Amino acid sequence: MEEARIDFLSKIGRSYAKLEEEGIFSPVVAVECKYMQPTTFSDAVDIISFKVVEDAMNIFLLRHGETDWNQAGRLQGHMDIPLNQNGRLQIGHAAQILADLYPDIDLVITSPLKRARESAEIVSDRLAYEKTDIIVEPLLIERGFGEGEGLSIAERREKYPDDIYPGMESLNDMLKRARSAFERIVLSFADKENILVAAHGAILYAMVTAITDGQIEYGGETFKFDPGSLHLIRYINGTIEVAEYSEEKSEFWDWF
Repeated sequence: MEEARIDFLSKIGRSYAKLEEEGIFSPVVAVECKYMQPTTFSDAVDIISFKVVEDAMNIFLLRHGETDWNQAGRLQGHMDIPLNQNGRLQIGHAAQILADLYPDIDLVITSPLKRARESAEIVSDRLAYEKTDIIVEPLLIERGFGEGEGLSIAERREKYPDDIYPGMESLNDMLKRARSAFERIVLSFADKENILVAAHGAILYAMVTAITDGQIEYGGETFKFDPGSLHLIRYINGTIEVAEYSEEKSEFWDWF
């Protein structure tokens, strides 16, 4: 049992003492959604040790559907832009994939931004999951791009040819935040088997980079987080695997 605990935390790169010291659980503000419920660290350890030994946990990563700003090439970041109609169709397709392959989603978690929240709600409707049970997790908010937000591709190239925008969140800070989000999900909801996370391209890519200790390079060619795309993190017996959904094969494929 103790070996399983140590193995899990080695995968996510944190010690028990550090997790307890930092206080990994805190309530979050959500509108018409549940709060992340605080719990004790000792309780979390007891739950996760059982999960590590006995069960697999599937965490489905859903990038929100297209927005008008995506279509126009404008950088969104923290700007709260809604889905467009094509984006809603993309998420409807993703919802059908989940309904066909994994209809029993135990928990839906979303970024606080409306494009992710609406995506989570569309999937919830398709899977008969209560929308009032959706949990908002602020750690899943998109990367902040500072003064780059709202600019088109041409405007960014002209003003910031190196893609470094004043006030943007650093890559290192985003990777730490993504790792923290993963830890909170796994430790808070270790009794769940199938969890859907609706969020954004940058933070979802950062999550798979962080939990694989950089083996999946951020922004590399291993995966593509297109609008409406689905990826799967599977945690089982101390092992983390990541795959993306293949339209060609109609299944999660190319496990890393």
